[in-house]
Order: sequence, then C-alpha cells, then structure tokens
Amino acid sequence: MIYANGLRKRFKKHKAFPTSYGVNRGFTIIELMVAVAIFVVLTVGAANFLFSATASQRDSITMQEVLTESSSAAEYMGRALRGAKKELNTGPQNCLTTVGRGYNYELNGTNDRIRFLSRENLCQEFYLLGTEILERKSTDDTEQNFGQAVALTSSDVLVQELRFALTGESQTDSLQPKVSFFFKMQSVGVKAESQNRVQVQTTISQRNFDVEK
Repeated sequence: MIYANGLRKRFKKHKAFPTSYGVNRGFTIIELMVAVAIFVVLTVGAANFLFSATASQRDSITMQEVLTESSSAAEYMGRALRGAKKELNTGPQNCLTTVGRGYNYELNGTNDRIRFLSRENLCQEFYLLGTEILERKSTDDTEQNFGQAVALTSSDVLVQELRFALTGESQTDSLQPKVSFFFKMQSVGVKAESQNRVQVQTTISQRNFDVEK
C-alpha cells in the first residue's frame, strides 16, 4: 500500500508529454497562397506546353501539304513538258499559233503560260490564273478544241507566282529544247507566321532529239 502511494506521487510530479495525435490543425494563409501559386504555375506551364505542341503539329501538317502539292505539280508539269512534240502544222489551225511551225513550245507575253503538243499529239497548256496553276487540253492538235481548265493545285495552297523560260525552242537554233519553270507556293493561313512557303525551280530537257523537219 505504501509502495502504491509512492508511485502515485512520482507520476504526479511528471507532466504528461504533449501529443498532436487527434488535433485538427488548419492551413495558414501563407501556406494556402503558396499552394495556389504552385497550382497556377503548373497549370499555366501545362497549358503552354499543350498549345506549343498543337501549334507545332499544325505547322508540320500544313508544311507537309505545301511540299506535297508543290512536288506533285512540278513532277506532273515536268513529265508533260519533257514529252512535248514539235509543231509541224502550217495553220491556220494549229496549236502554237504565235510562233508557228518548227517550234516546240510557246509562251505568252507575261511568261506565265506555256503551250505545247503533248506526246499524245494533243494541244496542251499550263498557266497561272489567280492563285491556281491550271491545265487545259484540246481534243486534237489545235487550239480550237480546248476543254475545260483543270486545277493542278488545291484550295489548301496559294500559288503566288509562275514563270516559264525557254532555250532552244526553235528547230533552227541547233539547241536541244529546254524549259525552265519557277513558282512560289504557300499554305492558306490567317496569320502570316502560320503560312508555310516553298519555292520550286527546275529545268526540263525535251526527250525527243530536235531534228529539223
């Protein structure tokens, strides 16, 4: 009994250790402000990243469209011009009405249209109208029977310039006929920085040997 009373006295002398268990401690204003600031920074960073990734993907897609369109147009015109035949009609109904017999190609006054006889012996021409490269074909070897023009480029791109230049187009100049063409193409976009641009220039030599006839 005496021993138990002594233990009680000893325990009374010592205060209980404080504990935080079960205490509902709230956030301070500073902690809330820091948490909100971190959340805002992370949200803005994620939004900027997504916007940048989307813009980069869109730019890549439009650039691919321009490259595909320009490559397709250049390849198609080059193949047709390479297989051109010499104008041998004396008129009045022929294809090359300006230069006449003995020539392989004919340009207009502004050099943005070229006319020739195709390998199928049909009168054919490429030219710029507005912001499109167009093609016309006749049903025969004269210009009188041209069909409806067909666009070689789509509405997804704008052709800003098209120029042709000739070398050795006459059969009397002792030169193999060559055609050089150049065009500028850009994607359709509201903002200038979102418009992708390409320039294409190439020279085509006529496949058939230029023998005077």
